[in-house]
Amino acid sequence: MIVNGEKLSIDTITGNSLISLLEYYKLSPGRVAIEINGNVIKKIDYNQTIINENDVIEIIHFVGGGV
Repeated sequence: MIVNGEKLSIDTITGNSLISLLEYYKLSPGRVAIEINGNVIKKIDYNQTIINENDVIEIIHFVGGGV
């Protein structure tokens, strides 16, 4: 699969769910937006969304801060 422009084998992560991918990257589900193959995934669907070897995934991580 391609995650944020970089190739990643599905065998690298534990499991095949979107939540498993977030755990691999140590990202909180509440602080990201995710698109798979051009489709935005709702947060409520992260647990049951299965990822595949040929998926193109974009993860946008929100960072707080400012002055």
